[in-house]
Parts: sequence; structure tokens; C-alpha cells
Amino acid sequence: KILQVEIPWESLVEKAIKTNTIMKPDERCWRILNKYYIPHNITLPGYSTIEEQEGTGTLIVVVDSSGSISERNLKQFAGVIEMSMKYFKFIIVLVHDDIVHQTKTFNKDDIYQFYEFIKKVGFKGRGGTSHKDVFQKIETDYWEKDKDDLSMVISLTDMYSDVPYIYKNFNWIKNNLPLVFIITNNGKIAELDKSFGDIDQIVINN
Repeated sequence: KILQVEIPWESLVEKAIKTNTIMKPDERCWRILNKYYIPHNITLPGYSTIEEQEGTGTLIVVVDSSGSISERNLKQFAGVIEMSMKYFKFIIVLVHDDIVHQTKTFNKDDIYQFYEFIKKVGFKGRGGTSHKDVFQKIETDYWEKDKDDLSMVISLTDMYSDVPYIYKNFNWIKNNLPLVFIITNNGKIAELDKSFGDIDQIVINN
């Protein structure tokens, strides 16, 4: 069973879109000359550029499946993933306790495959808690290879973890890839440096 959770999706999606604002060629303009022909003494108009929002790309959802997470919490986590599929092109789900146990990728049209995953497989783990392994996986498998496709990381957790001691070690956080911790209502807010990275913490209230 999936439980719906109240999350401020509009602000999260806006934050994700802002990371993908790029400059795109618009129409030819004589005010901007084509730089490739200038060395050959040929004057041709160049392209002016406009600011365009690419929209949302890939969302990584980190699911804490450690022993301190209840079955209700896991159902709520599934609800967050289900809702995120309306807003992002691809959703990569990384399930972890102290290590990563599962990696699943869904596109926004894979909602029934996600239901099948929840019904027949479910979240594996239930050991101790650490974010070190899963944060490192984001660094090496996604940030270093496809950073331009990443829009946001959402971590579903109770925050009884080592996050405050390790988060400054990762380039994807240093470089302001939005990171949102969605924390169970029996969890805790971590003491994090507000000047470091682009990090939010939201407590589940229902």
C-alpha cells in the first residue's frame, strides 16, 4: 500500500528547473557577428541567444530502508516517489541502509512498473544507517558521468545517520545540485551548514 504525503512539489520543481536554465541560439543578428568567419575577413550575422528553461531531467530518490524506518514510513516513501513521477523525466531510486541494496530507474510513463516493483519486490535493507555509500554512488555513477542531466536529489530518511559528518565531501553537493531531505515525522532535523550547497530539510507532517 502506498501512502500519500503532503510535499510542496511546486517549489521543489521550481528549484529543479532553475538548475537547468541554459542559453539557446535564437535568430541571426548583425549585432553579434559570426565569430567563425571573422578570421577569414568574411562578415556574417551570428546567433543571438535567449535564456530557456530545459525543464526537469533526472531525479535521484535515495530511500533509507534501515531498521529505524517503519513500514508506514516506507509506504510514505513510496508515495513520494509515485508523486515525483509526474514532474521528472527519469527517476532513479537508490535503496540503502549502510550500503546500496537496489538501483531502479523509471521514466515518467513507468508508473505501473513502479507499482509492480513495490508490490512484488519492495525496498530491501533493514540494517544500520549510513549515507556514505549512496552519496558516493551518486558521485561516481551519475554526477561524474551525466551531471548535466541531473535535476535534484531527494533523500527519504529519518536522518538518524552520518549525513552531518560526510555531506561536505561530495562534489555534487558542493556544486549546488539541489538536495532535499524529506524526513519522517519521528525523525530529526540535522545541523547542516546553511552556506554550503543547496540543501533543504522537510519533515513529513502526516
